Amino acid sequence: MRSLFPIPLLVLALASGFFLAPNNQDGGQILDAGFHHLGDDETPEWPEATATPEGKRLDIRFKAKTGKGEQVLQITQRHVSNRWSVQMNGKEFTVLETGGDEQKTVHYRIPSGTMRRGANVLSLVPDQPADDITVGDIRLFSQSLREILGLVEITVSVTDKDTGKSVPARLTLHRTGEEAIPIKILDARPLPVRDGVAYTGMDGIAVLDVPPGPLTIWATKGTEWGIDRVDIEVNEKGASAALEVGREIDTTGWISCDTHIHTVTWSGHGDAAEWERVLTIAAEGVELPIATDHNHQIDYRALQKEKGASKAYTAVVGNEIHASGGQFEGHFNAFPLPPGGPLPDRSMEGWAALVAECREKGAKVVILNHPRWPNRNSGPWGVFGLDPETGLFAKDPGELTFDAVEVFNSTDDSEPWDMPLKDWFGLLNRGWNIKAVGSSDSHTVGAPVGQGRTWIRSSTDDPTKLNITELCRNLNAGQAVAGVGMFTNLTINGQGVGDMCRTRPGDTMAVEVRVACASWGKPKLVQLFQNGKEIASRKVVKTEGMPFDETFSFSIPTPEKDAWLVAVVRGDKPDDPWWAVLADTGALTNPIRLDADRNGKWTSPLETHVRTNQENSK
Repeated sequence: MRSLFPIPLLVLALASGFFLAPNNQDGGQILDAGFHHLGDDETPEWPEATATPEGKRLDIRFKAKTGKGEQVLQITQRHVSNRWSVQMNGKEFTVLETGGDEQKTVHYRIPSGTMRRGANVLSLVPDQPADDITVGDIRLFSQSLREILGLVEITVSVTDKDTGKSVPARLTLHRTGEEAIPIKILDARPLPVRDGVAYTGMDGIAVLDVPPGPLTIWATKGTEWGIDRVDIEVNEKGASAALEVGREIDTTGWISCDTHIHTVTWSGHGDAAEWERVLTIAAEGVELPIATDHNHQIDYRALQKEKGASKAYTAVVGNEIHASGGQFEGHFNAFPLPPGGPLPDRSMEGWAALVAECREKGAKVVILNHPRWPNRNSGPWGVFGLDPETGLFAKDPGELTFDAVEVFNSTDDSEPWDMPLKDWFGLLNRGWNIKAVGSSDSHTVGAPVGQGRTWIRSSTDDPTKLNITELCRNLNAGQAVAGVGMFTNLTINGQGVGDMCRTRPGDTMAVEVRVACASWGKPKLVQLFQNGKEIASRKVVKTEGMPFDETFSFSIPTPEKDAWLVAVVRGDKPDDPWWAVLADTGALTNPIRLDADRNGKWTSPLETHVRTNQENSK
């Protein structure tokens, strides 16, 4: 701990729970010049404060000249992951901005009347004391946030270029040719905003406070929609900008779903509050969002109605359950579940027992999330030693009774998505009837919800009239495709994903793969995999800046034994700053199973191999 005071006075301050603040008008009133490590773990890699935590909260006593008028609190902070309440005299007036492994300086608005003239106590109080952070160089400025940051007000509107109607959208704002700019909302209605990112309201309008100067704004609305860009000059009087986006991928008969969504309100980490989440879902065009806060069952519908988003999507209550039964670690999303509970017992010994517990509580779908997270060896597949070639495990995990596994997780950068794809291929070869899904796992406003998504077959395209039971049934039947930044579909002799197609050895299969992306997409290769091996491919040639929707036809010899076929599309990620995902783009289908012996049953490649060896050994 660093201090400007003699040791006896410092001891007195520590004993009373307060740090006394000197007064310095140059650069604001210094409330605390030192840096403090708060939390419960050793952090020798943070040089600005002690490696050992000083405590779990910070209280600073200071004297203010006035409590009238807006003032600004400046804090230099590091590694805020969970919710930290910023309080004045025991009352919260804001929360610490989350994110950032590096130190950053953040300014917080103190509304008029929050402080008292004379003695005050500033407190930083965590919701979860296990969140380790550093804070310091805490200063008070007797100016408004607009004056401190030099902000002016701009108005941005987004409309559907085909209908002319206003649509909610995501906005990315950068200094032209440079980095993200700070964005605040000082006097207008609250909206989800972070540095460089803002979302409009349901009316497609955002009133924002930004620094003056040249500004580039992009408007986006999820995978199926195009983008628009405008360059403007913001002067001291402000500015306005109007952008247009249009739907560019036809997904008739499919509903877009994000099976993995969080809020800081209930998961306790990240930064997206629940009210922000209901707006970001609508702006990203997700029609079936699954609320999966950790060990909570949250219903978005009340806030959805309050924010005017009820017509945009059907919200489903789910739960990301952290299995804690001995060696059977893992995170599972289960849905639908009753709002609020009862919660599945996550201490059940074994995955099969936990899945049964989820189904007992009402879940129709159970998904294993990010099975190689936090890294290849310590994630669930690594712990049990999954062999991607055969689907066999070095240690027995028991029956895999869950319905699906994440292949695309657009916020999991622990490895390229090609690796979970190979793992899934191994499971299919083993005979496990496990589907592939895509999700965002978004915890923050900056990480777009729905960037990774799953499209599920549906009898209606109206996002307000979705049949949850039907959609769960179709997902479990494999009538679903997944992707990040593009869409694909597969048919064999006219039959679709999730089907079992009767074939005859010696015949040729008519295989068709549809590849579709918006004008910003960059697909480059479509591949066919049979039993995990590539059997055909085709380069994708797309005109830059134009939407793409093409069906690739293949004539494939029918295999002699039962098999499965999957289509995979690979692409590059967009170059512009609005693309917030580290991974390259891609898409995949769930398998079509080939019944080569026409007996109405499907035999896995591994079982066929074992039987063949047994027959040859006789």
